[in-house]
Amino acid sequence: MTGFDVDDELFSYYRKKEIIKGFAQKPIRLENLVQEVSGQLHCYEMLNVGF
Repeated sequence: MTGFDVDDELFSYYRKKEIIKGFAQKPIRLENLVQEVSGQLHCYEMLNVGF
């Protein structure tokens, strides 16, 4: 999460390689943060089923 504009080349590279799965810029509503975190946890759980 950042309060700065995002236009960094490294950030773009990480997004393309899916190293960074999502991001949120401030200000962010609590509902949106909860939704993003929940979605990320769900993806993590799906990748690690059975471990």
